Amino acid sequence: MKKITALLLALTMTLAPCATAMADSGFAAFGGAGREDNQTTLSQDGWVVLDDLEMMVQVSDYVAIKQEDGFVYIYTQQEDAIPYIMVGRYDTTWKDVTGEFTTYMKSVYSGLKVSEKAGNVTISGSTFKRIVYQYKSSGYTVRDTRLFYEQLGKTYMFGSKQIESLNNGTISEDALRRVAGSFSTRIANAPKNAAHVNSRNFVYGSSSGTPASSSQGSFSQGSASASAQEDYSGLQSVTFQESMASFNGVWVDFEDGFSIYMPSSWREFEVSSTQADANVLYFAGDASGKAHAPYVIVRWTESDGVKTLDELSAAIADAGYQVDAKLMVNGIPCVSYGETEQDVSGIMFFHPMSRDYLLTIVAGEYSSNTSLQAAVLLSLSLQE
Repeated sequence: MKKITALLLALTMTLAPCATAMADSGFAAFGGAGREDNQTTLSQDGWVVLDDLEMMVQVSDYVAIKQEDGFVYIYTQQEDAIPYIMVGRYDTTWKDVTGEFTTYMKSVYSGLKVSEKAGNVTISGSTFKRIVYQYKSSGYTVRDTRLFYEQLGKTYMFGSKQIESLNNGTISEDALRRVAGSFSTRIANAPKNAAHVNSRNFVYGSSSGTPASSSQGSFSQGSASASAQEDYSGLQSVTFQESMASFNGVWVDFEDGFSIYMPSSWREFEVSSTQADANVLYFAGDASGKAHAPYVIVRWTESDGVKTLDELSAAIADAGYQVDAKLMVNGIPCVSYGETEQDVSGIMFFHPMSRDYLLTIVAGEYSSNTSLQAAVLLSLSLQE
């Protein structure tokens, strides 16, 4: 909770210089934060949520999906046997991920060879690092393909292993890429009929890709899966429509998977180095120079172990802010809060792609622009 507290306490330091500079700085055209979301949109058939990896993939033509030692194995022909597709997550990134991984593989497999050199491949609009190995296992030559994708300080790995000399089936490159290309960290948006795989739960499937769950135990309350499935049924729900705003606006899309609706007359301002160091992603507002001109900033922080809205509310209160409510804003669970002296109101929510991160939208000069700023905050929506 220390990181959340630090993020909130740093508001005055990071905002005051920028608020005074709004009227006399050079302004970029509004909308510069708009970016395309590169997450693949697929049908709901065959979705499997990998709870402990906090991600989901779409899978077909498998006999079983299991998690062992933190990795998930998708067996395509026979349970617990090659060929299979494997999925993993590393909570770090590397300057040369394929180089580092090759060093590791050489320590595991003697005689390892790189049969296809490392390079970039584009899958569903995202860039993956790809490398192919060859080595001996039990006297057979194994073809081992790996794909790596880095996002938000984490590295996601997708691999396939097969022995082409055996008549036990193979895994095409397209099959591996379909799994990798379908991956999403937005597990809160998983279909209700999606299967779940974790250290206690595995899945048996069929050629149709329709999952059937086989439970080995219930989720522990401290697990990522339990927090991701937090009960939000009692939250007050807010649904935004553009007609609710007292201004002509424009939707601003962020690459993190959410959008907010702002006055089209506002301008986006350059994020200073001081702000960037304080995790400010975006800063925009009224550039007219009038007194109490409204503005909005977007910031991020690591969740620091916080997994539920109750824990998040407690962390915000510990930082000295007034917690107003826990809300479901256009389908997004949020905590709304404020601070009178700084005259700000904000909403904080888990990152749409990973519960390891939190995002907050802060509306400044709130008391002088209550109706306008409330509409901006309550417009928070997930991108379709």
